[in-house]
Amino acid sequence: MQILKIDASGCASFSTNGSDWEPIDKIGKEHLLMLLDICVEQDVQMDEYIDENIKNPAHNIIYKNVYQKLLDFVSNKQGFIDEVEDLYRGALEKYN
Repeated sequence: MQILKIDASGCASFSTNGSDWEPIDKIGKEHLLMLLDICVEQDVQMDEYIDENIKNPAHNIIYKNVYQKLLDFVSNKQGFIDEVEDLYRGALEKYN
């Protein structure tokens, strides 16, 4: 599912459902959490950040940071999942 894109006119946007796109400057913490959930559950696609492709300076800064954080998360997804499982393993064993 594609979650970040840069359109031909240089506008950056995000989607939490794959079809409804919002300008990247409208992103909030609840959207970021939804994007992280999507990254855990599915394979995601994001348009590569290229400075010259984003015309709006605010969009450029926001997209760059969100793209990099999500890319880092996706790259280390299995390590993150393993860490969470290890964190709660004791409690799960105790109460199962």
